Amino acid sequence: MWYAMQVFTGEEESVKRLISEMVDDKVIAECFIIRFEKSRRYRGEWHREGNILFPGYVFIETDCPLDAYEKLKKVPKLSKILGRDAEYFEPINEREEMALKELMGFNHTIEMSVGYIEGERIIVTSGALVDKEGMIKKIDRHKRTAVISIEMFGQMTDTTVGLEIISKTE
Repeated sequence: MWYAMQVFTGEEESVKRLISEMVDDKVIAECFIIRFEKSRRYRGEWHREGNILFPGYVFIETDCPLDAYEKLKKVPKLSKILGRDAEYFEPINEREEMALKELMGFNHTIEMSVGYIEGERIIVTSGALVDKEGMIKKIDRHKRTAVISIEMFGQMTDTTVGLEIISKTE
């Protein structure tokens, strides 16, 4: 199961590294940050880059939550281990985990999507948002991004992912 820890924004990579160094592989199967691909233009060309989907959060996968909780309490820079109280480590809702897994590739990254607009309808032809057009709330064609609504931490959250619209027809 997946669990989330809150960290200071900008410290995600260093906390992930600390967890990997301080906590045994037998306790935590994987420590990761969920990212999304997006295109950004600089030096006259478009470049793909990975951005953090949930800034301020690091995720782990473990089958030993009590052991993991005890080990994680000793990791500096963790601001909060998500759960109902100080002595309870609560997993991410299974429905939320499955929705994220459907969007992500093997490396915990939501890949850039490509599509077009036909009238009022958005059609995604490749990438993470294929057949998930209903999640899209807003598109920014200049930044090549889309705002999608996804359930996370028990509530609906708007987050940005990469989406390039290659054409628009009426």
